[in-house]
This record gives sequence, C-alpha cells and structure tokens, in this order.
Amino acid sequence: MPKTNRTPEDFPEHRDSLEPQSETKAGVDPEQADGLGTTLDSSPASVETEPYVPAEPDPEGLRPLPVEDSEDRAHSTRLARLWTATVISVLLLILLIVFIAQNQNPVTVLYFGLRGEISLGLALFIAALGGALVVAAIGAARVIQLRASERKKRRAERKGR
Repeated sequence: MPKTNRTPEDFPEHRDSLEPQSETKAGVDPEQADGLGTTLDSSPASVETEPYVPAEPDPEGLRPLPVEDSEDRAHSTRLARLWTATVISVLLLILLIVFIAQNQNPVTVLYFGLRGEISLGLALFIAALGGALVVAAIGAARVIQLRASERKKRRAERKGR
C-alpha cells in the first residue's frame, strides 16, 4: 500500500537538504546580513495571541446584530422623503429654466412632415419630456406585469391550502 503523506525523509537523494545550514553555507554572510553585523535567526517568531473563546450557541437560530438607536438620529419618514424629493425637483426645475432661457436661438424643427420654428431650449425640453414619458410608460407596464404575476401566485397558494 503506497504512502499518501510522504515526508522529506522518504527521498534519500535530497537528504542533504534536510540538514540545518549555517548562514554562510546558505549564501548569507553574517557580517553583512543587515549592515550592522547581526546574524539571521532561524528560530520561529513567537506571536502572543488571545485564546479563542467560542460564542455561546443561539438555540433559536441566528440572532440579528444589535443596532444602536440613538435619540439624536432623525428617523426617515415619508414626509421627509417627499420634502427632499420636492427640494431636489425644484432645484432641477430652476436649472431647466436657466437652460431654456439661455438657449433662445430659433431652430427649424421637422416632425412627421410638419415644419416649424421653435427655440432650441424649448425643443430640447419637449424632446426630454417625450423621452421621460416613454420611460414612465414602460416602467408602469412592468409594474402592472409584476403585480399581476404576484396576484396569480397568491391565488395559487390559496388554492393549494
């Protein structure tokens, strides 16, 4: 039966590599080891560690991590989020108004054979608004689709009981 865990002693051709070598035999001059005349130490370094103490078992399963709830921290509410969204929207609207006001050069616009002149800022605003409506319509269709599939799952679960 062959050995699976072989040690260096099992290889006689490498037996001379098992002997401890001095620093000079290993190719390091002890006088020039670090320029200060110190020698290399081959002893293992000792590291002081604290003993491992396992945590006490939790009979009910995993406990959630404790969350520090300070009195100073304000809690986020729907009204606070709505107020933040309103402030951000007003700031974006101000930037949009400035953009439209600065781009008053008239441009010729062709749309399905119709030809007209409109200011550049207003034309870009209308294009952006049209793109936002398309994205909103696609998002609404996806939400409706997800709600319908959830409704089907709930009905199937009720029938399965």
